[in-house]
Amino acid sequence: MAELGANARFWIAAEDGERAFGPGPAELLVHIQELGSIRQAACAMQMSYTKALRILEGSETALGVSLVTRNAGGADGGGAELTPQGADLALRYKAWEEASKKAAEEAYQAAFAGLLAPRLGCCILASGRGVRFGGQKLLAPLGDGTVLGKTLAQVPEDLFRIVVVTAADEVAEAAAAAGAEVVAPEGPLQSDSVRAGVRALGECAGILFCPGDQPFVSEASLRRMAEAFFAHPVSPVRLAWKGEGRSPAIFPKRLFSALEGLSGDAGGGALLKARPDEAAATIPVEAAAEEELFDIDTAEDLDRAEEMLREEQEGER
Repeated sequence: MAELGANARFWIAAEDGERAFGPGPAELLVHIQELGSIRQAACAMQMSYTKALRILEGSETALGVSLVTRNAGGADGGGAELTPQGADLALRYKAWEEASKKAAEEAYQAAFAGLLAPRLGCCILASGRGVRFGGQKLLAPLGDGTVLGKTLAQVPEDLFRIVVVTAADEVAEAAAAAGAEVVAPEGPLQSDSVRAGVRALGECAGILFCPGDQPFVSEASLRRMAEAFFAHPVSPVRLAWKGEGRSPAIFPKRLFSALEGLSGDAGGGALLKARPDEAAATIPVEAAAEEELFDIDTAEDLDRAEEMLREEQEGER
């Protein structure tokens, strides 16, 4: 099966849909600029001279500007050159077309992730040293599993390709046993883990960054985050409580290079804090309960998590 993708063409059009300028007229202007002749430009596009004239005249009328200066006479139908407005329009159209095609492909990859395009990425951040916890917290028992196991179990694999980033061999073994891909960061800092995740999942339209010690995040919330990203494929999406964005978060492909450029013990949250425009464009997805944002840093947090789990189980009876 051939690889699928967006195949979009872009026109400048009036409110009623009448086309004024698009791929055909733009290509014609490029050939006129290169060849200095409307007739030769028409031949290069395998169209008649009269059709080329009709296209030019139609665009000039619709746009209200002169695009080409024509010199009548001669066997080749006279010479021609672009007016300053025509040359400027050709350059601007090319830039707009390229940007639009890129945006359309990104939107396609997001909208059809897991169906006609690669799934979204999910980077489980699991390289914390557990200093405050006093040991490897991710493998600490929680209910009938572990902290990391419960986090992994909530990620819908039909929507996300899961990569666990960890420097700990025992965590890597547990993640692999659970069916996740595993990569090691090049250093101990959070930025190293983020960079490793981006490099492993760089072909995805977006990457969900989720701490491995957030076991109460729900599959339903992650699905709603994916749905929000499908609708807004160039915007970050964050799980939130009462409007305040927290972790996990989905970052679009256009921010991957910025994430790779992070340094120190900083992650995606630091990027959004440093760039107010991106923070303002972030889509919040409200969690079903505040507990979804709870993470485990200390032994006391684990005790609280066990209590929360018991309360949750009792509420289901």
